[in-house]
Amino acid sequence: MVRQWQRVSAYGLAREGDTVLLVQIGRSAHGDLGKWMPPGGTIEHGEHPAETVVREFAETTGLQG
Repeated sequence: MVRQWQRVSAYGLAREGDTVLLVQIGRSAHGDLGKWMPPGGTIEHGEHPAETVVREFAETTGLQG
């Protein structure tokens, strides 16, 4: 039997006019550039999604959301 996992995440949209902030994730040692995504990440147990966005935004970008 294959065990399945579900990961719940929250992402925020930071924009100024028509400009949207994206972060690059998943760079590998082999030179793969990874994916571009809005700042965000996995919700921790008991954490509200809004708290996740603020925490992950700061961790990923160094900026306050």
